[in-house]
Amino acid sequence: MQNADAPIPKVSVTVITYNHGKWLAECLESIVTQKTTFPFEVVVGDDASTDGVTREVLAHYAERYAGVVVPVFREGNVGPSDNYFDVVSRTRGAYIAHVDGDDVMLPGKLQRQADVLDANANADVAFVVHLMGDVEDGVGVVRVDTNAADQGAVTFARTEDLLREGCFFTHSSKMYRRSVIVTQSSDEPVVDYYLHIEHSIGKRIAIINDVLGGHRSHPGGVTKVTEFKSVIVAAYDRAFQRAIELGVSESVVGYGRIRYRQAKAISALAAGDYSEFARWARIDAALKRYSDARQRMVERLAHFPRCSRIIWHVYAGCKSVRMRVPHLRYANR
Repeated sequence: MQNADAPIPKVSVTVITYNHGKWLAECLESIVTQKTTFPFEVVVGDDASTDGVTREVLAHYAERYAGVVVPVFREGNVGPSDNYFDVVSRTRGAYIAHVDGDDVMLPGKLQRQADVLDANANADVAFVVHLMGDVEDGVGVVRVDTNAADQGAVTFARTEDLLREGCFFTHSSKMYRRSVIVTQSSDEPVVDYYLHIEHSIGKRIAIINDVLGGHRSHPGGVTKVTEFKSVIVAAYDRAFQRAIELGVSESVVGYGRIRYRQAKAISALAAGDYSEFARWARIDAALKRYSDARQRMVERLAHFPRCSRIIWHVYAGCKSVRMRVPHLRYANR
């Protein structure tokens, strides 16, 4: 329960957790120890975890940091979308930062992001993101390489870049203005990408070229669980449709649809699943006119598994390239 006597927070941190007992304490500790010039709150939604640890960790932090950590204990599992929307509805801050329960913040994150939004208070910046390192158990955050010349610099992107390049940041790196919230609940599962498109329409995305958080990838992650994969694909399709509804050109959205499918194709190729690679690499006839030469080449090469090494080199270092996209492509947008 929120303390009525606590100061109104400038920033609300939303944390979504389910069976994150192994990592939640590290996540929450990285948040509550942030040094800021403003008050902040941490609203944590536990989606009826069954690991016997997550709830205990959350209860401990809620007691230790009463007035800062606001726990939401669910009696039944509602799923990540409903959990997220409900937690956001409980926040009070003008700015909202999201962190998944298995990810972490690095020192200075909240202050740096809030400063960027403050500095652009009269501009068209909807939200601010940053680079993320990978979290390794027992090691901590492994910093990714950044462009030394641009390190710490702020560059900008737009909705069209999200569609052309894919989501070049993780949800746990995002801080957005409360004023950009559009969808507040949904009858269908919603992926982060859908919200990024809505939040950025007609505005800009600020990108801090520095590593301010860590992302943890593990077999229990939602995107890794087999039964969720078809749900996620359908949710992405709704995100692309939403972009059209919001006025993004069909050519840009069409290109984005192809890019998303071929990103899945490359993942299948990396896993050695050639049939899945061929399925996702194909370009629907209705979308052909929106494709570029590289996408058409991937489609053609998918018919020749022996060429997979060539295909892999075309997309070599997808993860590192994705991390470098902000300072390579989006300066001065």
